[in-house]
Amino acid sequence: MPYKKQIIFGICHAIVLIMIFLSGCGKEKEEGVDEKAFGVDFTQTQAIPRPEQVVCGRECVWAVTAVKGDCIYRLEYASGEAAAVEIPWQQEKEESLINIAQRDGTLYAQVYLPEETVFEIRKYVGGTWLKVTAFEAVDEEWQNLGSGLYVDSEEKVYLAGRGKVTRFGEEGKPEQEYRLGGDARFFLENEEGVVECVAVTKKGIALYCLQEDQAEKQWDLEAYTLRPVGLTGSDEGLLCLATEEELLFVDKGSGRLLARSDLTACGVSSVLAGTYDPQEESLRLYGKESGGNLCYSLLSHRDNFGEQRAELVYGTMRYMGVTEEVQAAIMEFNRTNEDYYIKIRNYNTMRGPEDQEWNWWDDLLRLQADMAGGNAPDLIEMAGLGRYKSYAGNGYLEDLTPYLEQSPYGDDLIWNVLNGFKVNGGLYLMTPHFAVSGVVINPEYAGMAEQWNTGALYEMIEINQWEKSLYIGSRNPSYLLEYLMRGMLNDFVDWEKREASFETEEFLKILALCRESGKWAGTDLPSGEYRELQEGLLVGEAYLYSYSAYLNYVDVFGRQCRVYGFPNAAGQVYGVHMQSDSCAIYAGSRHKEGAWAYIESLLGETNQMGSGYEFPICGSWLKALEKTERKDVIIVNHLEEQLTEAQIQMINDVIYQGEFVYMEVDSYIRSILQEEAAAYFAGDKTAEETARVIQSKVQLILEE
Repeated sequence: MPYKKQIIFGICHAIVLIMIFLSGCGKEKEEGVDEKAFGVDFTQTQAIPRPEQVVCGRECVWAVTAVKGDCIYRLEYASGEAAAVEIPWQQEKEESLINIAQRDGTLYAQVYLPEETVFEIRKYVGGTWLKVTAFEAVDEEWQNLGSGLYVDSEEKVYLAGRGKVTRFGEEGKPEQEYRLGGDARFFLENEEGVVECVAVTKKGIALYCLQEDQAEKQWDLEAYTLRPVGLTGSDEGLLCLATEEELLFVDKGSGRLLARSDLTACGVSSVLAGTYDPQEESLRLYGKESGGNLCYSLLSHRDNFGEQRAELVYGTMRYMGVTEEVQAAIMEFNRTNEDYYIKIRNYNTMRGPEDQEWNWWDDLLRLQADMAGGNAPDLIEMAGLGRYKSYAGNGYLEDLTPYLEQSPYGDDLIWNVLNGFKVNGGLYLMTPHFAVSGVVINPEYAGMAEQWNTGALYEMIEINQWEKSLYIGSRNPSYLLEYLMRGMLNDFVDWEKREASFETEEFLKILALCRESGKWAGTDLPSGEYRELQEGLLVGEAYLYSYSAYLNYVDVFGRQCRVYGFPNAAGQVYGVHMQSDSCAIYAGSRHKEGAWAYIESLLGETNQMGSGYEFPICGSWLKALEKTERKDVIIVNHLEEQLTEAQIQMINDVIYQGEFVYMEVDSYIRSILQEEAAAYFAGDKTAEETARVIQSKVQLILEE
């Protein structure tokens, strides 16, 4: 059972030592491999949305986007801040652009013609598209955007597929299929005019020479990457590759790794193409920034730059790594901070959505073992962990209050919201953006909520006799118990004293209420459309991440419906929720000043207003968001809605005057409540027995 694994937390010294050892593996300098350090001199974003494929030529770069029917964009290297030139390519409306390539400054395009089920290869000469060849679309993999196209000096066409490359000859007929030990990622041509390709294999990267009748592997290089990018402009004997996190400088003849450079430390990510000048030791890299537009960066070599800065580690449990917004914030910090740079450590070992062997609890325990062993990341992403109060109470997180008292942003923070995250008087995380939650009440019963608490809730249920549901999905008694605990958990848990009190009449009443709701699970309730689900509610949850999110509730609950807090015995409390950029400083970090410098950077305008429509934690930026959202017209249930002054004031009253509690129930306590209460709901235990077991197990968790 998950909560029993709490016993593992901080034990087994041998395991901790092993993990410390493993975490250091690979960090020592490899023998014979130089470390190159680059710094960003210039970064610019172009209004080219969702770039998918970028190709570098002699004097310019071309980009293809994932927007259907969009043009090809051309941007000259010497154009400075000039806008990109748009190149139309579509000759018929139904055509689709699949790939682009270049040869000696000439642009080529692979276009799919669905009516004829053929591909055409065209080249762009003097402002006109000329047909080079055409062939049947017999392989679906050739229709994948950016899958891989190459045109050699004889204008023979090469297309990449899964584990293979196909060469087309005269009149578009396939004349050779090359089988590879991996997927081809990019092509090049050697001095003899023989086409070569770099492929991703199980071992790493391999170079293949595509001879007349077969593919000959030249070498293998162990390097983890999914999509390496070859940078143009290198010396004939040097291959410069950009992976997800670093640059690799490889001897093209032998495959020996000569040097590497940390791209993440430079503040560059998502490289799609680029050029490398070995004489000047400079780079021009093109990629995708967090907003989805094309960006390019100019980098130059820096002597000892890497040695001058200390490394911070940012730990996350998020599948596929951090969000685009967090990635952008880290990259911006790495580009601009002269004393520190951040590397990301992902504890989530899930290999894919169908990974049956993956266990989230095992990954969490690895993080907790690192905390106990003094090897945890300097910065820990807190969203989704469900253990914030426990970590803070056990001394694993740094109290940020002293830092905030010295920060220029301290007076601008919305402390009423942050107070909901306090543990024993200290604030152990920063959530640069936040969401709030509460409840909205069916208009027929809104008058009974003037004195809103659990007593008023019970009275509503008594009158309604379960004709309407409490919260969507709450006909399941376990779900309803979790909903109710959002507002009532602090009635039964004293976090400061570490005391549980579930053996009470109030908790027994809650258990009985939840079981009673389950008896009505088979009744006909509206289902399917969200509006119908809302109409079937007595009380519904309102989740507000922005002002306009409130408009999702007005169609059913009324134009001036009030958002109440979650009821408890004393009154009501609102929930406060972390967003994806919420993080804490590990109390054992050796670089707390650097970790705080990153957190403080999240409170500036770039990050506070860069995430779109989410409540920023700084009051001045919240006012800026309010001003923007006043003008917005939102479509809700096919109707146009716009915020009124009264609605905005009501939301501000909640934010600045409501009483907040951190809404995520501790993951171990949640497991105890669900498992033990399930036996009562099934009729296998009495309410008293259930409360006794819950009391015992939660108390054990609090004491540990």
